[in-house]
Amino acid sequence: MRLRSTLALALASVAALLAAGPAPAAWPGHDGPVLYRGFEPAREGEGTEPAGLRGFSFLRFGHVSEYTGYRTDRDPQVSPAGDRGVWTSYDRPSQSAAVSAIYIAHLSGTGHVSGGGVRRIVGGRHGFQAREATFAPSGKRILFVANGAGDVYSVRLDGGGLRRITHGPSRDAAPAFSPRGNQIAFQRAPGSSASWHLFSSRPDGSRLRDLTPNLAPTSPASDPDFSPDGRTIAFAIGLGTHSRIWTMRADGSHLRLLSTRVPGGYGFAEPVFSPSGDWLLVTANSSAGPRLARIPVGDPAHPRMLPRDFGGDSPVWAPG
Repeated sequence: MRLRSTLALALASVAALLAAGPAPAAWPGHDGPVLYRGFEPAREGEGTEPAGLRGFSFLRFGHVSEYTGYRTDRDPQVSPAGDRGVWTSYDRPSQSAAVSAIYIAHLSGTGHVSGGGVRRIVGGRHGFQAREATFAPSGKRILFVANGAGDVYSVRLDGGGLRRITHGPSRDAAPAFSPRGNQIAFQRAPGSSASWHLFSSRPDGSRLRDLTPNLAPTSPASDPDFSPDGRTIAFAIGLGTHSRIWTMRADGSHLRLLSTRVPGGYGFAEPVFSPSGDWLLVTANSSAGPRLARIPVGDPAHPRMLPRDFGGDSPVWAPG
């Protein structure tokens, strides 16, 4: 499969995209393009290593576009209108390689994103860490995780209006906004615990509650994503090849194991709903490195692995 330096035609047919990764959001709409962090064979010849952000469309399946050229770009997210994208990077110019920052770009399908097309929103200076951004439903603000302690913040796209949403000592990660705008979900390691639970709150941090209070320490929960109608949260429980996809209602009830059959010893993680709500796109982890897979929501016992050329993680599915 030939890697293109410009976006595929199907990406150009919509206002293009850019996520968290572990901070996804499924905006309602038609199923548009997919963006993810690509992996390729390591330069030393063993294993795989990150290769920047890549994109493709199921309408032109097999055509992968190289989206950014920085190897540390990760956790892409797309705006509700599909016209902007944000992501985390560690080594862009004027930034310490050890300090992460959030970047944004207008995405019109015109080709490789570089130079003046990319702007830093927050982080990357004076030791201020910023990572795992996700858009608010308005498209005017983002949530992100800041500082070593791992607190969730909100900021405008111009970097102003910084607001702190959660307060330590717990470590928070992977925030996700509900499409209705009335709830956020994130993973949290409460107190001295090393195991992640899923929590939710209002967008201002009030009405905080543990959605997974009965999880065992050996079964950490991670990577929440709301369905396009905001009623369901998909997430992962477990680590590595033992990770499985679960769903629950947005209030934490009706917990359900979704990925009951995992071919080839893969563990599924980082679920993201398609804009139609018919599919989940997930990262399939194995000793050979991560690749992408699709799970039909109506037939979860039969996941569909994407070809090995689609090596990568942190997928996000843009509205078309």
